This record gives sequence, structure tokens and C-alpha cells, in this order.
Amino acid sequence: MIDFMELPPDIDQGAAAELTPIDSVDNLVEQLQEQHPKAPATPANLAKWRTVAKAMQQQQAELRKAELQLRAPVRSKADLIQRLKAEARLYKAEHTKINDTTGNVTTPRIPPRAVADILLNNIKFVIIGKDNKENAYKAPYFYDIDQGIYVSLQRELERLCLLVERELNIKGRKETIEYIRLEAPTVEPTENPALIVCNNGIYNKATKQLEPFNDQYKFISKIATNLNLDASEPDFNGWKLSEWIKELSDGDQSKEKLIWQLIASTVNANYVQPYAFFLVDNGQGRTGKSTFETLLKNLVGKANYSSLMLVEFEHDFKLATAMGRALIIGDDNNPKDYNENSANFKSMVTGDVVLINPKGLPPYTDQSTATIVQSMNSLPKFKDATGGTLRRLKIIRFNHQYPDTPAGRKIKDEYIKDTSLLEWVLKKAVTIDIERLEDTEESRGEVREIKQQSDPIAYFMQEYFPELTSERIPTAFLFKYFLAVMAYENNPSRITQRAFTERLKENLPEGWKYERNRKYVGNWWDDRDMDVLNLYDRKNVYPYEPKPRRAYQGLIYKKY
Repeated sequence: MIDFMELPPDIDQGAAAELTPIDSVDNLVEQLQEQHPKAPATPANLAKWRTVAKAMQQQQAELRKAELQLRAPVRSKADLIQRLKAEARLYKAEHTKINDTTGNVTTPRIPPRAVADILLNNIKFVIIGKDNKENAYKAPYFYDIDQGIYVSLQRELERLCLLVERELNIKGRKETIEYIRLEAPTVEPTENPALIVCNNGIYNKATKQLEPFNDQYKFISKIATNLNLDASEPDFNGWKLSEWIKELSDGDQSKEKLIWQLIASTVNANYVQPYAFFLVDNGQGRTGKSTFETLLKNLVGKANYSSLMLVEFEHDFKLATAMGRALIIGDDNNPKDYNENSANFKSMVTGDVVLINPKGLPPYTDQSTATIVQSMNSLPKFKDATGGTLRRLKIIRFNHQYPDTPAGRKIKDEYIKDTSLLEWVLKKAVTIDIERLEDTEESRGEVREIKQQSDPIAYFMQEYFPELTSERIPTAFLFKYFLAVMAYENNPSRITQRAFTERLKENLPEGWKYERNRKYVGNWWDDRDMDVLNLYDRKNVYPYEPKPRRAYQGLIYKKY
């Protein structure tokens, strides 16, 4: 009979009694004699049948044991592991072949198709995405019962395959995962700013209740801090986080609100915040910037953030480490880096699909809901300085320099790691509105500075070209106007007329066209544009004499 001591604790004798009893060896020998009526019951045949009967009894025992284990509820990942092992045992017991002549037992390996069936029957797999076209290339997510979220990790998927068939090779594992990917249902991610996935459940801002984890919510990340609605702000020898944030805000209430909105966006790990936060100082050190970054990391937990610097967003193999995280943080970006391409960065900020190309694994597409924070000692430089990139930036300057004292070091080493502080921060953060971020004067000014540094001609066309009223404008005039403006902003340019014209053609506003051939300006010129030039060139360093009757080689004109 079955040894019940080996069965899960949820299975008792009553449950076992509902199953068909295991045949005795003597009964099985009789069955074998009936199946071979022409074979005499000689001592040799009886010994042979007894060997076969023992193998058959063992097979029945394995079947019953697996059936009993499959009755145990799955409440944790450990339970799931036992369930998958039981499914594998049941499959092998059902497909085991016993030679009723020799008693030899042949136990098969579980093929990829059957492994996929077992996994699909016991684990909730989905393809998470909004774009049906892109969904065709996405990796499957599965519900992690311990974490309460959906995860998509190639290594974890392959380990699940090996739990069912430990001898499944690489080709077999890839085939299994492909079956799952093709058959998993497609669902949209849960992007509800009112639902915040904490370490101990899902906080519903609408009901102000902490709800249990639920696989109906398609969440792909969480934070490691428990929500304690009774938490209060701790005081560490006179140091309080709320007062420190006021200090970092330089008395600017709008900046203080933006800092708290950054914290709130970080803990709301499944809401796509379509802005990236840049924490900037002048490289003087001890500004509190690193301490603030560590606070964010402590809130989400080590397993829920990824380190990715700005230039690394364009390396599709590095993006694999950032998927399914609550926070992507880039420490100490090189101020000399010039971001030639920022396509992936923009897509990650806005939660759009990106190509993931991990080394040694097949490429796939995915989306991120992580809050993106970048830290640097000066402003970033982008080749694409258009609104598409820069309007997604919120910049927070750290203007203080704190003394290096034992009390100061305790803030980073002890206070911001304290559980009571983290729980209070989370309690406050879940009440903050993050759908409309503060647009601080400081951030707007820094974005203008980035435009100017990254692509001064794009910046010029966006900020200063609208001041002109002429409908045909020689590029020679625009060049002088550009030089005057740059000098006026204490950022003199040494660009040549030819280089300026090439960049100008790439930044013409809608409705304007460049003409290289000779063309008259005529009545389409407005002399008031000279007043605009002189406003920025008061010393007449960049003189220009308009000649409306002259045909210019190289001008822009407004199309009708």
C-alpha cells in the first residue's frame, strides 16, 4: 500500500480511500495467468509473473501517489513545484511500458508538447501588451503566486520546464516555451494609478483599502515595502525626512511637490509615468542627491530596480535587465556623454514597445512601466533636442552642499533604511496625485538650457524664429540672426554659414520650404524683422542690409 507519510500534509486517509485500491502482487499474478492461458504455471513462469506483477504494482503506486498529490491546494511557489513534480510523475507512470514477459520497465521522457501542456494546465500564462502586431513577438509572462505579480524571465521559464522533465535539452526547452507563447492568451496590462502593488498586497486608492494579490490584475512589478496605514513619521535625533525634502526644495513649494510626486511615481510601479526625472548638481559632492537615490532604491527593494545609464538605453541587450522593474536608475552619468540616439529612451519613458535582445537568447519585444531616474553632475546632451524628447524630462537640481559629519553619514547609512521611515514614506506616497506633474520654473529653465547646448539651431528655430514676420527670408539673414541670439544668451557659436544652412533645412517649421535657386524676396520681406535682429545685436556686431529687389541664392519661404 501507499506510504502516507510521503504524501502532502493536506492529504489524509479519507481522501486516499476514494481512489481505487492498489492490487496485491498475488492478484496481479492471477491477471497475468489469465492473459497467458497457454503458458503453464511452472515455477519459472510464476517467478517471472511475480517480477512483472511487482513492477505493475509499483506503477499503480506511482499513479495513486501522483493523483493524491495533485489534490493538494497550491498556495505558494513551493506548492506549485510539488504540483509540477506530481504531474510529471503521473505522466511517466501513465506512459510507462512493462514487458509482461521479461518484466523490463521502460519509462519515457516527457516530450516538449506534453511539458507545455502540463505547465499551461497549472500556471497562468499570458502575453501582456496593447499592440496586437507587436504581441506576436513577445515572451510569455506567468503569475508568480508568491510575489502576486506576473513575471517574464527566460531563466525562470526554463527552470519550470526542467521541473517537469529534468532531461529536457536546450532545444526542447525552447520548443516548450514557444508552444506556451503561441497558446497563452493576450491581455492588456493593468495601468490603473489607483492601484499600487505593495509588498503585502494591492492598495486601492479609491476604497483606501489594502486588498490581497489577485491574478486578475496584470501587474508586472511591485515594491518591497509593506503598506502600514498606521505608520507615522519617525524622528532620528532631530532629523526628519519631510524637513529634509523641504530643505532640498529651497523653499519652493512647487519643487517640493515635484519631489514627492517622483517618490509617489516610483512606488506606483505599474502606472506609466510618461516623464523621466533627472537629478542634477554641479559635481561638488555631498549634495544629498546620492542619498535621495538610495531612498528610492530602499523603497522598491533590491530586486525591483535596475541600474541603467542614459546611453545604455540604446543597447537593446542591456534593456533585458530593466524589464519588470519598478525603478530604472542611472547613477553618475558621464557629463561628457552625447546621446546620439534616444529612440529607446523615449519608448521606455512612454511605455511603448522596445526590442529586447539578450545575449545568447532569442530577441523579443516588451514594454516597461518603470519610473526612470537619471543622476548626473551636469545637464544631459541629446542630438534629438526636439520636443519629443525634452518635453518628457523633469529636472530637479540639488543645490546644497552638506558637511561630511558622522551625523550626516547616519542619514544615508541608517535612517533612510529604517523600516518605520520607509513605511511612512509609502503611506504618504500613496495619497499623492501623479497624473499631473508639477512643471517647475527650475525644470523649464534647465530644459531650455539642454535645448541650447544639445542642438542650438533646433533651439533657435523653436524659440526665436516665431518672432519673425517675413514670408521669404534669406538664409544669410537667418544666420546673422542666429549668431546674434547665441551671443545674446552668452553662448556664442562658431558654426559656418554652410553648416548652419544644412541644419536649418532639417528644422524648418511646418509650412516652410528651403529654396536653393535664386529667388526674389520682394514684398514678402517685412522690415520689422530688422528690428528683431537689432534687439539682440545692439552693438551691430552682426550687420545685415536687406535688399528686397535682389534675387537671393538660398532662402526659405512660406508655402500656400
